Amino acid sequence: MNQIGLVERIEDNIATVFVRRTSACGDNCHTCKGTCNIEGLRVKIKSDYKLSVGDYVEIQTETKSILKFAFIAYGIPLIIMIFSLLFAMQVLKNYTHREIIAVIIGLLSLIISSLILKGFDKRIEKSEEISYFIKRVL
Repeated sequence: MNQIGLVERIEDNIATVFVRRTSACGDNCHTCKGTCNIEGLRVKIKSDYKLSVGDYVEIQTETKSILKFAFIAYGIPLIIMIFSLLFAMQVLKNYTHREIIAVIIGLLSLIISSLILKGFDKRIEKSEEISYFIKRVL
């Protein structure tokens, strides 16, 4: 996965690069009428290139690791919600309003798993599990 970033700081061989996240509407927010507030991401990248502050660089990351973390962030809460729905439906099969109770349990499990994964996300952000490489200087 390639993105363009702006070099903000250089210390030794490590560059701090600001990468603007793209929106789901492809940066055409006026066409989707969404209220996008796209925040950027600052990453530290070890570089052998001769860089200056203000340079634009193309950075690359492994698609495999991005897909892995996307599955963790979106897939696991969804799977947990589905299993909690099915479990609640099975346990509450003798209740008259079991569907409503199961939906509430499913939504609660989705919220709880999302909160847990939010903490996990902060830990990943601090780790160096997602590695970035400078592909070229623009």
